[in-house]
Amino acid sequence: MVFAPQGKHTLSHRVFVTIFVCAMAVIVAFTVLGAFFVQNTLADATSANLAQETELIAAALDEQQEPIPFLRSLDREDLRITLINKDGSVAYDNEAPPSTLPNHGDRPEVIEAFESGSGSAERASSTLDEIMLYRAVALDNGQVVRLAQAQPGVAAILLSMVAPMLLIAAAGAVLSFFMARRESRAIIAPLQEVDLDHPRRSYEHAYAEMVPMLERIESQRQELKRQMAVLADNDRMRREFTANITHELKTPLTAISGYAELIANGMVEGEGDLRNFGGRIYREAGRLAALVNDILTLSNLDEAERAAEGEAVPIGSTEPIELSRAIYAVEQRLEQVARQANVTISHETKPVVIEGVSRLIDE
Repeated sequence: MVFAPQGKHTLSHRVFVTIFVCAMAVIVAFTVLGAFFVQNTLADATSANLAQETELIAAALDEQQEPIPFLRSLDREDLRITLINKDGSVAYDNEAPPSTLPNHGDRPEVIEAFESGSGSAERASSTLDEIMLYRAVALDNGQVVRLAQAQPGVAAILLSMVAPMLLIAAAGAVLSFFMARRESRAIIAPLQEVDLDHPRRSYEHAYAEMVPMLERIESQRQELKRQMAVLADNDRMRREFTANITHELKTPLTAISGYAELIANGMVEGEGDLRNFGGRIYREAGRLAALVNDILTLSNLDEAERAAEGEAVPIGSTEPIELSRAIYAVEQRLEQVARQANVTISHETKPVVIEGVSRLIDE
């Protein structure tokens, strides 16, 4: 089980919140858009019905000798009926006394009716939750009859939909919660099932975007395995080399220590034994020196190899060296060995100064 650091949101939580918020936003958006759609649909239907009723009342008024009594006989509480004279004054209104009403000659639907025979308009009422639809038709006697009907606005429709909308939102919230939780788990599942020890086994269920990452992990894993194998092999070689060197160095040291102990304890009989033990000590010392030289040679080769690979390796500080003196020092050191081997060493040099590492030149 993987635990998220304290204070950190998990990817599963972010996916869940995103899906849930999107689902709720869709519900709210569809509710608001639905209210606009219902309002527009109702407005169109009401306008068509209002136009039809206005034409019918206008046709009936054209046949009446006294239009006002006829209008009074109409019992229509859902409609506001207004009869307007040629000068714009109100001759009749079923909701207010004509004397209290202003001149209607400047109303758009009335102007249009006087000019073309019929007109319509739509205006918001004093309240924000209602829209008034107007339809005016010119009569044969020059007057204009106008019908008005209130149409619920978007705010009114939304208010009327509060209860069902809350129920829908609650149901949508519950449904969105479970769907978001299920989908977030389904989305995160391929990430949680990735086997970092064997990334290629996860290709089948991994997302396409994850494949490059898994390829890099597999490549790095193989490189780490190779480096671990090299390190293990190097460690094995180091242990074998150390064991061999220890054995090789211990053998001449043991012999030198033994012969020296015999001489120190006075267990040497005569000059012949002394020279014999001394010779053996000398030979073992030479063998020991040869082993040390071999170790130094291997070390120098390793340093040279690392230097060739671009790794900076300290090999000593350089200094001016008189080459003839260095040759003479080596000649003096090898003189006894050469004499025993019946070898004559001679050299002929001229003063030559070079820049180099004294130890490496001597070796």
